[in-house]
Amino acid sequence: MADPIETSRLRLRPLVPEDLGAMHAIHSRADVVRWLYWEPRTEAEVRETLTAFESYGLHRVSGRLEARNVASARVLERLGMRREAHLVENEWVKGEWQSELVYALLEREWRALSGPGSA
Repeated sequence: MADPIETSRLRLRPLVPEDLGAMHAIHSRADVVRWLYWEPRTEAEVRETLTAFESYGLHRVSGRLEARNVASARVLERLGMRREAHLVENEWVKGEWQSELVYALLEREWRALSGPGSA
Protein backbone atom coordinates (compact mmCIF):
# COMPACT_ATOMS: atom_id res chain seq x y z
CA MET A 1 0.00 0.00 0.00
CA ALA A 2 1.30 3.47 -0.91
CA ASP A 3 2.00 6.04 1.76
CA PRO A 4 -0.78 8.60 2.17
CA ILE A 5 -0.39 12.06 0.66
CA GLU A 6 -1.23 14.62 3.32
CA THR A 7 -1.74 18.33 3.71
CA SER A 8 -3.05 20.14 6.75
CA ARG A 9 -6.63 19.66 5.49
CA LEU A 10 -6.52 16.65 3.19
CA ARG A 11 -5.34 13.04 3.32
CA LEU A 12 -5.26 10.94 0.15
CA ARG A 13 -4.74 7.22 0.63
CA PRO A 14 -5.71 4.04 -1.12
CA LEU A 15 -9.26 2.89 -0.53
CA VAL A 16 -9.68 -0.20 1.62
CA PRO A 17 -12.65 -2.56 2.07
CA GLU A 18 -13.43 -0.89 5.42
CA ASP A 19 -14.28 2.30 3.47
CA LEU A 20 -17.43 0.69 2.05
CA GLY A 21 -19.85 2.23 4.56
CA ALA A 22 -18.48 5.75 4.20
CA MET A 23 -18.28 5.47 0.40
CA HIS A 24 -21.85 4.19 0.19
CA ALA A 25 -23.07 7.03 2.42
CA ILE A 26 -21.61 9.47 -0.11
CA HIS A 27 -22.41 7.68 -3.39
CA SER A 28 -26.02 6.98 -2.42
CA ARG A 29 -26.90 10.66 -1.96
CA ALA A 30 -28.76 12.35 -4.84
CA ASP A 31 -27.28 15.77 -3.95
CA VAL A 32 -23.74 14.37 -4.21
CA VAL A 33 -24.17 12.57 -7.53
CA ARG A 34 -25.94 15.50 -9.17
CA TRP A 35 -22.70 16.45 -10.93
CA LEU A 36 -21.54 12.89 -11.61
CA TYR A 37 -22.26 10.43 -14.43
CA TRP A 38 -24.24 7.99 -12.33
CA GLU A 39 -27.37 8.03 -10.24
CA PRO A 40 -27.24 7.15 -6.53
CA ARG A 41 -25.47 3.80 -6.12
CA THR A 42 -26.41 0.71 -4.17
CA GLU A 43 -24.01 -0.82 -1.67
CA ALA A 44 -23.15 -3.56 -4.20
CA GLU A 45 -22.28 -0.96 -6.86
CA VAL A 46 -20.04 0.94 -4.43
CA ARG A 47 -18.35 -2.32 -3.41
CA GLU A 48 -17.36 -2.81 -7.07
CA THR A 49 -15.63 0.59 -7.17
CA LEU A 50 -13.44 -0.41 -4.24
CA THR A 51 -11.85 -3.35 -6.14
CA ALA A 52 -9.45 -1.14 -9.07
CA PHE A 53 -7.49 0.89 -6.53
CA GLU A 54 -4.01 -0.29 -5.47
CA SER A 55 -1.16 2.28 -5.27
CA TYR A 56 -0.13 5.73 -6.44
CA GLY A 57 3.18 6.08 -8.29
CA LEU A 58 1.57 8.84 -10.34
CA HIS A 59 3.17 11.37 -12.65
CA ARG A 60 0.02 13.41 -13.21
CA VAL A 61 -3.31 13.80 -11.47
CA SER A 62 -6.29 15.33 -13.22
CA GLY A 63 -9.73 16.34 -12.10
CA ARG A 64 -12.75 16.59 -14.37
CA LEU A 65 -15.92 18.31 -13.25
CA GLU A 66 -19.12 19.83 -14.53
CA ALA A 67 -18.41 23.50 -15.18
CA ARG A 68 -21.26 24.69 -12.92
CA ASN A 69 -19.79 22.82 -9.94
CA VAL A 70 -18.04 25.87 -8.54
CA ALA A 71 -17.36 24.37 -5.11
CA SER A 72 -15.39 21.46 -6.59
CA ALA A 73 -13.42 23.83 -8.84
CA ARG A 74 -12.41 25.83 -5.76
CA VAL A 75 -11.20 22.67 -4.02
CA LEU A 76 -9.00 21.72 -6.97
CA GLU A 77 -7.59 25.24 -7.20
CA ARG A 78 -6.81 25.31 -3.48
CA LEU A 79 -4.89 22.06 -3.96
CA GLY A 80 -2.71 23.85 -6.51
CA MET A 81 -4.25 22.33 -9.62
CA ARG A 82 -4.41 24.46 -12.76
CA ARG A 83 -7.38 24.68 -15.10
CA GLU A 84 -6.31 23.26 -18.45
CA ALA A 85 -9.54 23.15 -20.40
CA HIS A 86 -13.15 24.30 -20.53
CA LEU A 87 -15.04 21.98 -22.86
CA VAL A 88 -18.33 23.66 -23.71
CA GLU A 89 -21.40 21.41 -23.90
CA ASN A 90 -19.23 18.39 -24.67
CA GLU A 91 -21.32 15.70 -22.98
CA TRP A 92 -24.97 14.69 -22.85
CA VAL A 93 -25.52 13.77 -19.19
CA LYS A 94 -28.79 13.23 -17.36
CA GLY A 95 -30.91 14.75 -20.11
CA GLU A 96 -28.90 17.89 -20.83
CA TRP A 97 -25.74 19.11 -22.52
CA GLN A 98 -23.12 19.74 -19.86
CA SER A 99 -19.79 21.52 -20.01
CA GLU A 100 -16.63 20.16 -18.42
CA LEU A 101 -13.62 21.73 -16.74
CA VAL A 102 -10.33 19.85 -16.66
CA TYR A 103 -7.74 20.53 -13.95
CA ALA A 104 -4.33 18.91 -13.55
CA LEU A 105 -1.22 18.79 -11.37
CA LEU A 106 2.12 17.15 -12.13
CA GLU A 107 4.15 15.33 -9.50
CA ARG A 108 6.93 17.93 -9.66
CA GLU A 109 4.37 20.70 -9.14
CA TRP A 110 2.94 18.87 -6.10
CA ARG A 111 6.45 18.53 -4.65
CA ALA A 112 7.14 22.24 -5.21
CA LEU A 113 3.87 23.16 -3.48
CA SER A 114 4.60 20.81 -0.60
CA GLY A 115 7.97 22.44 0.12
CA PRO A 116 11.54 21.20 0.58
CA GLY A 117 12.01 17.66 1.80
CA SER A 118 8.48 16.59 0.91
CA ALA A 119 7.84 12.98 0.06
